[in-house]
Amino acid sequence: MRAALFAGLILCAGCAKNENNCTPSSESYTFELNKSIDTSHREVSLLSGTQTVFKFQYNYEQCDGVVGAAVSRDIYFEIPSATQNEFSYVNDLTSASALLYRVAPINPSLRMITPLAGSISGTRVSETKWHVTAVLNAGAETIRFERDFIKKE
Repeated sequence: MRAALFAGLILCAGCAKNENNCTPSSESYTFELNKSIDTSHREVSLLSGTQTVFKFQYNYEQCDGVVGAAVSRDIYFEIPSATQNEFSYVNDLTSASALLYRVAPINPSLRMITPLAGSISGTRVSETKWHVTAVLNAGAETIRFERDFIKKE
């Protein structure tokens, strides 16, 4: 009996799932108050400002042992901080500073900032949450989402 149990344990251990050491892809939807979008130096950063800046970040799967650092696709846009309950931008997203930023930290030449066209609208749910709907065009790519953005502290 013990031999059969021992053999079963060894067999189960040998059949254990092979871990691939990958971090799965993920998404985050956040906003920050009193910021502005800075696109100098071929990258995007947030500075102190007078806008509410929204960020949708899609982190691609990253596996240990693969050459390169984590890569993400970030979408930024901003609205005036004085916006009370709703906003809507259609076609011309220039006033919202809407852009797509592909981040590839290991090779800065792969970083790309692309202005976006399309539509973005939002409704304030609470002081810490906005519900945002977007259909965005970045060249041949169309990005759609309808999500709650949570205030980043």
